[in-house]
Amino acid sequence: MNNGVLRFDDNGDFQLEGGVGFTNASAGIIQVSSSDSDPAQFFSFTNTTGSATFDNQGTVRVLSGYFRVSADGTNGTQFEDMTLVQDGGSGELSGGTWIADSTATGTARIDLDNFGTTSGITTIGPSAVVELTGSGATFDQLSSLATVHGGLYVNGTQDFTPPGFLNVGSTGTIGGDGSFASTTTVSGSVLPGTTRGDDIGILGFGANLSFNPVSSVTLGIMAPTGTVNGSLDSMAMATAILGLGDLDPTTSMHDALNINGTVTLNSTMS
Repeated sequence: MNNGVLRFDDNGDFQLEGGVGFTNASAGIIQVSSSDSDPAQFFSFTNTTGSATFDNQGTVRVLSGYFRVSADGTNGTQFEDMTLVQDGGSGELSGGTWIADSTATGTARIDLDNFGTTSGITTIGPSAVVELTGSGATFDQLSSLATVHGGLYVNGTQDFTPPGFLNVGSTGTIGGDGSFASTTTVSGSVLPGTTRGDDIGILGFGANLSFNPVSSVTLGIMAPTGTVNGSLDSMAMATAILGLGDLDPTTSMHDALNINGTVTLNSTMS
C-alpha cells in the first residue's frame, strides 16, 4: 500500500505476482517523470499463479513519459489480465484521480489496458476524476468516452475530442481552460478555469453546447481593485464606492466560455 509518493523517474516496472494486490491509498500519489518511451507499468506474468490486483484510490500523475496497467495482449502473451479495481464494468472508470500533464516535456500518457488496447472507457464514474493538460497529454482508453458522471478537466492546449456527443450527467463536471471539440450536453456542472476552476481561465467548445434543467456554470471573477480616500466626507465616500462598480475586469480577470457553435440555455439552470 502506498500512502505517500511512489516515483517512477525512468521506465521502471512494478511486478505483482501470485494474487498480490497493490493499493494506492486515498492520500497516495504514483508519479511518473520519465524521458523513456517504454512505460512505467504495473504487470503480472502469465506463467505465475493467481491474478494480481491494482487499486488506485488516490492519484496517478504523469508529468512526462508513459504509465500503464498491463493486461493480456499488452505485449503478446507475456502478461496476464490484472484486476483493476477502478474498472467498474460496461466501460466505466469508477474511481481514482488520473492526471496527465505534458507541460514540461510535451508527452504524458496513461494506458489502462484492462479496458482495451486503444479504447474502452465510455463513462467516467461519479468517483473518478481525469485531468489532461497540454496537447501531448493522452489517456488511451478515453477515445471512446461518451458520458461524464465524475470530473473531466482539460487545460492549456488540450482539445479533447470524443468520438461523438459528450454528455455530462447530473453528478458530472467538466472544466479547465482547454477545449472540448464535440457537441456537449450538460446536466451537471461547467467549471472554467485552471486548477479545476480555482484559477481564472477560458474554457472552449468547438461545437454546440446545451444546458439541461438544473445544470450550472460557475464563473470566477478577479475584479481589479480600487481605493477610496478615507478623508472624504460620507456623501463623497458613498459616491466613490458606487463608482468602483464601473470597473470592468479584463478577460484575464474573469472566467469565460468561448463557444464556436449554438448555445442552448435553460431557465432552471444556475
